[in-house]
Parts: sequence; C-alpha cells; structure tokens
Amino acid sequence: MQLEVSWVDCEPFLVDRQQPVELIKRAKPPERNISHSYQVFEGAGWYVAGSPVFFDDRKVRWSITTGSDNVRVPLFSYETRAKSMEAVFTTGIQIGVLGFHDVPKDKRVDKLHLAIGNVFESDNGYQCWIGLAFRMAN
Repeated sequence: MQLEVSWVDCEPFLVDRQQPVELIKRAKPPERNISHSYQVFEGAGWYVAGSPVFFDDRKVRWSITTGSDNVRVPLFSYETRAKSMEAVFTTGIQIGVLGFHDVPKDKRVDKLHLAIGNVFESDNGYQCWIGLAFRMAN
C-alpha cells in the first residue's frame, strides 16, 4: 500500500467560510498494457471520508468515487492535545489507521491519501485540518 501526503492551503476556504477541500487528479493509464492499467487507475474506486474520523465508536460516512476526472477530499478540523508538530503528525496517523479499519473488508486498499491543511494555535494544542481517502484496487 502506498502512502501519499499532500499539503492544502485552507485559508482561502476559511476566509470564505467554506469547508476546505483538495481535488486529486485521477491518474490516467499509460498507453500500453491498457487492460491492466485500467484496473489499477481508472477502475479503482476511491473511498473518501465524508465526515470526520472520530476517536470513538461512531462510523465514518464514506463517499465512493469511481469515474470522475478528480477525487474531492474534504478536510475536517481536529484539535491536538499538545502544542507540538509531533502531536499533529500523530493525529494524522491515528486518523489514517482508524479510517483504514472502517473501510469495507472485502476491498483491497492500494493507496492511503492524507491531505494536511493549515495548523493554528488553540488553547491547549493545535487546530489542524486533515482529509482522508483510500484508493481501492480491483
């Protein structure tokens, strides 16, 4: 499984009071060996977390994208318990692991995509913006 992390500038969204999102350009298969590449790239569905990943028994609301040119990954606000970049990193990893366990077990995950947004100081830690998506292999 591949791990991909990207940076998203959330400020333009927050200034307009919009939810931050990232658009991932769906990879096109190479010209040769189309049948195999189609399964890996175009045929692969993306499971995108359409709600925050909670640290309790609540389930993630997943949306499935299978055919568009882009995959839309919304970012949600999380707050760390400490003012350190290690806490931000740990929060991102926890969200990825918890989300992974919530994906349907009959699917094979090919890629985990974490979208990390701006980090702001809060009273007890940092507020950070994180989005999560999994690409499934056929």
